[in-house]
Amino acid sequence: MAPSLFFMFCTWIVLLVMIHTPLAKPLCHPDESSALMEFKRSFKINITTLLCVYPKFESWTLDEHGDCCSWDGVECDEATSHVTGLDLSHGCLFGTLSSNTSLFRLLHLESLNLAWNDFHSSSIPYGFGNLSRLHYLNLSSSHLSGKVPSDISWLSRLVSLDLNLGWDLEDSLGLYWQNILKMPNIDNFIQNLTMLQELDLSSINMSSPFPHVLANFSSLKSLKLGYCELHGEFPVSNFQLPNLKALDISQNYNLSGFIPDLHWGNPLKSLSLFETNFSGQVPISIGNLVFLNELSIDDCNFSGLLPTSMGNLSQLARLGLSSNNFHGQIHAFFANLTHLSYLDLGYNNFSGGIGHWFVNLVKLTYLNLAGNSSSNCNPNSSSLYFLHLADCQLSGPITYSFENLTRLVSLQLYYNNLQGKIPSSIWELKDLEWLDLYGNNLTGTVDLHKLKKLRMPRSMPLFQNFPI
Repeated sequence: MAPSLFFMFCTWIVLLVMIHTPLAKPLCHPDESSALMEFKRSFKINITTLLCVYPKFESWTLDEHGDCCSWDGVECDEATSHVTGLDLSHGCLFGTLSSNTSLFRLLHLESLNLAWNDFHSSSIPYGFGNLSRLHYLNLSSSHLSGKVPSDISWLSRLVSLDLNLGWDLEDSLGLYWQNILKMPNIDNFIQNLTMLQELDLSSINMSSPFPHVLANFSSLKSLKLGYCELHGEFPVSNFQLPNLKALDISQNYNLSGFIPDLHWGNPLKSLSLFETNFSGQVPISIGNLVFLNELSIDDCNFSGLLPTSMGNLSQLARLGLSSNNFHGQIHAFFANLTHLSYLDLGYNNFSGGIGHWFVNLVKLTYLNLAGNSSSNCNPNSSSLYFLHLADCQLSGPITYSFENLTRLVSLQLYYNNLQGKIPSSIWELKDLEWLDLYGNNLTGTVDLHKLKKLRMPRSMPLFQNFPI
């Protein structure tokens, strides 16, 4: 074989071998695996907590050269093998997040998620500012307290920041007391974080006016500042952020404002204003928010008629309007909202009850008309789980057909003027857990054997003057 042909043949063989032989992935850096193991040793694993999903630490070991890039929750850069991501969310961690934590030695971290662990009421340590490459930081719902350290505000590359104090199942069961995080000056804290697309500081005690600087954060897609003790006037300009998809400023009881009459050019999908001091009327232009799937404005001071343009919000899955001062007939535009699964109109001044539009709401699982004048109510839907018709000025015998309400879990008819006997079809609702007929003029007897079929309620006097 000629030398040139032989050389070409050998080159071809070498290239073929290189193509079909994967490059050996370099091991993670020893100083980083050491820092991770030190972090592991500083915590206990508690698999009994409701926060726990999977103890990711179990895969962490220094056997086989201690390649931390193969450990659960650890992500490394393929070229350099530096640890760039750490996700220990729901990782069953129990212990204190100390100020000398070895995490701060992972200087190449770009993403850090420690959410849904139990840090035992410890403070957020000062030192996150050293992780200057961070794009994503999530410390939410992890039982942290104290003052949010100012050096987090140095992380100018952050795209997502979640410090939501939140609550969880254990809080609701009374197993933990509500911890408190404080942020004395939110304007100073966020002014350098101009690349943010997601910001969730819900339940952090701020006790300050709403930060006006946020109106300049044009990249924001999600802004959640619920239950932060914000006060003053909500700046209308925040409604005009061009990329905003989710806005939650709920449960700021002293925060006032109104829904402006805008062209609404942004792709807003979720708007939560419930339990604020917002007032005024819902503008006609709200019908331009065609991507909206959640509108929660319960427990505010809104008033007037609902605009028929709301019928354009065909993507709505959740609509909460309760405890305002709306009035007028419950309009037929609801027939267009075929994706609704949750509808709460309770405690307004609506009249007319349920019309023919109701047959279109085939996905509806929750319906509350309590506290309205809804004499015409016969929600005959097999999808309903919760039906609340309390204090609706209902009178006469219970004429509803319950045969099709086969999934009902809660039925509340208290404080009406219902009379006569309880329909036998109620006792056939096998999933019923909460039945409240208190404050009516119903008569007859209750069969104890039928009562035992139900998953009966845990409290409240259900039956008044009923022999059992």
